[in-house]
Amino acid sequence: MGTLRIHFTAGDLSRTRLATRPDPLWEIVCSLHRLQTRAGYAGYDRWHRQVRADLQRAGLVPAVRERLLPVAPRNRYFPDFLTPSLVSDLDDGIDRMLGTPTWRIRAEMGRMVTPLGGAWLGDLAAGRLAALHGLGDALRAYFRVAVAPHWTDIVSAVSGDRALRGARVLDTGAGQILADLSPERVL
Repeated sequence: MGTLRIHFTAGDLSRTRLATRPDPLWEIVCSLHRLQTRAGYAGYDRWHRQVRADLQRAGLVPAVRERLLPVAPRNRYFPDFLTPSLVSDLDDGIDRMLGTPTWRIRAEMGRMVTPLGGAWLGDLAAGRLAALHGLGDALRAYFRVAVAPHWTDIVSAVSGDRALRGARVLDTGAGQILADLSPERVL
C-alpha cells in the first residue's frame, strides 16, 4: 500500500478542525474495512466474533457480502458519496447520500478498481433509486447490528483522541496535530 501525503499550507492548517463526535457513515465504512482484514486482529478479536455472529443471526450476511463490501472494499477506492461530510446522525447521513446526484454516483462508482459485478451494483452505478434505497437500508441494518452496540465506546474513543490532540497542539504547536495519523493506526 502506497503512502498518502497531504500537503497543508499555513492557511489550510488554520482551518483544520477535529471532529467533535464520530460520523456514523465513516464508522460503518471503517468497520466494514476491519471485517475484511486480519491485520490488528488481536485488538478486535472479540468484536469480530461478536459482529460476525450478530450479522449471521440477523440474516444480514448476504446484504453485507453483496451490497456493502463491494462498495466499500478495503485498501481500494470507495465512492465518496458513501460518507457525506458534516452529518448530524445516521439518518441525516443516509438522507444526504440518497440525495447524491446521479452523475456523481456514476462518476465515483466508475473510479472503483474492481469491475462492477452483479445487477445491483450496475443499478447503483446508474443511480437507480431502488438500488440507492437498498444501499441505505443495508447501511441502516448493518449499523444497528455492527456499530450501534459499540457506539458508547466509539464516542469515548473519539472524545479521548480529540482531547489528546488538543493537548498536543497546546504543548507542541498546530503542526503536530496530524503528525501521527495513518491508516494503520489503531485506537
